[in-house]
Parts: sequence; C-alpha cells; structure tokens
Amino acid sequence: MTTNTGSKSNRDRREFYYVPGSWVSYITQAVTEGITGVLTIAITVVVTILVLLGGLWLAYVYLPENVFYIILAVLIADVALGIVLRAVLSRK
Repeated sequence: MTTNTGSKSNRDRREFYYVPGSWVSYITQAVTEGITGVLTIAITVVVTILVLLGGLWLAYVYLPENVFYIILAVLIADVALGIVLRAVLSRK
C-alpha cells in the first residue's frame, strides 16, 4: 500500500504563524531591559558588600591591628574621594 502525497498542492501544506507587531517586541524588550537592569544592580551591590566585608574581616583576623586600621582608613578615604569626585565630575 502506498500513500499518494503528491496529489496535494503546496497551498494545502502551508503553515501559518502569527507574527506580532512591533509594539509587542518593544514592550517585551523594555520589560527585559528593566528586569536585567534591576538584577544587575542588585547582584553588583551584594557582591561588592560581600567582598568588602569579607576582605575587611580577613584583614582584621590575620593582620596586626595597626595594619588593619591603616587599611580601613585608606578604604574610607578612597570611598569618600570617589563620592566627591563623582559628584564634581557629574556636574559637567
């Protein structure tokens, strides 16, 4: 027994797909960018805090006390200088 598949025309075999308009892709892209931005900022903040606190804890545990205080002072000065420079340079 053979099946005669050649008798159907190409029009009968066509499959139709719904392609949404550009507004759907625009909304999808905007939502994706928003979620990605929020997740990126959240991960960056968490990792930065963990690295800073972890590094300071290791310095406190393994280094002499005066060296730890020097590192802490340099870190605080660096953060303060970064905040001041960002405020000054962002005005331009």
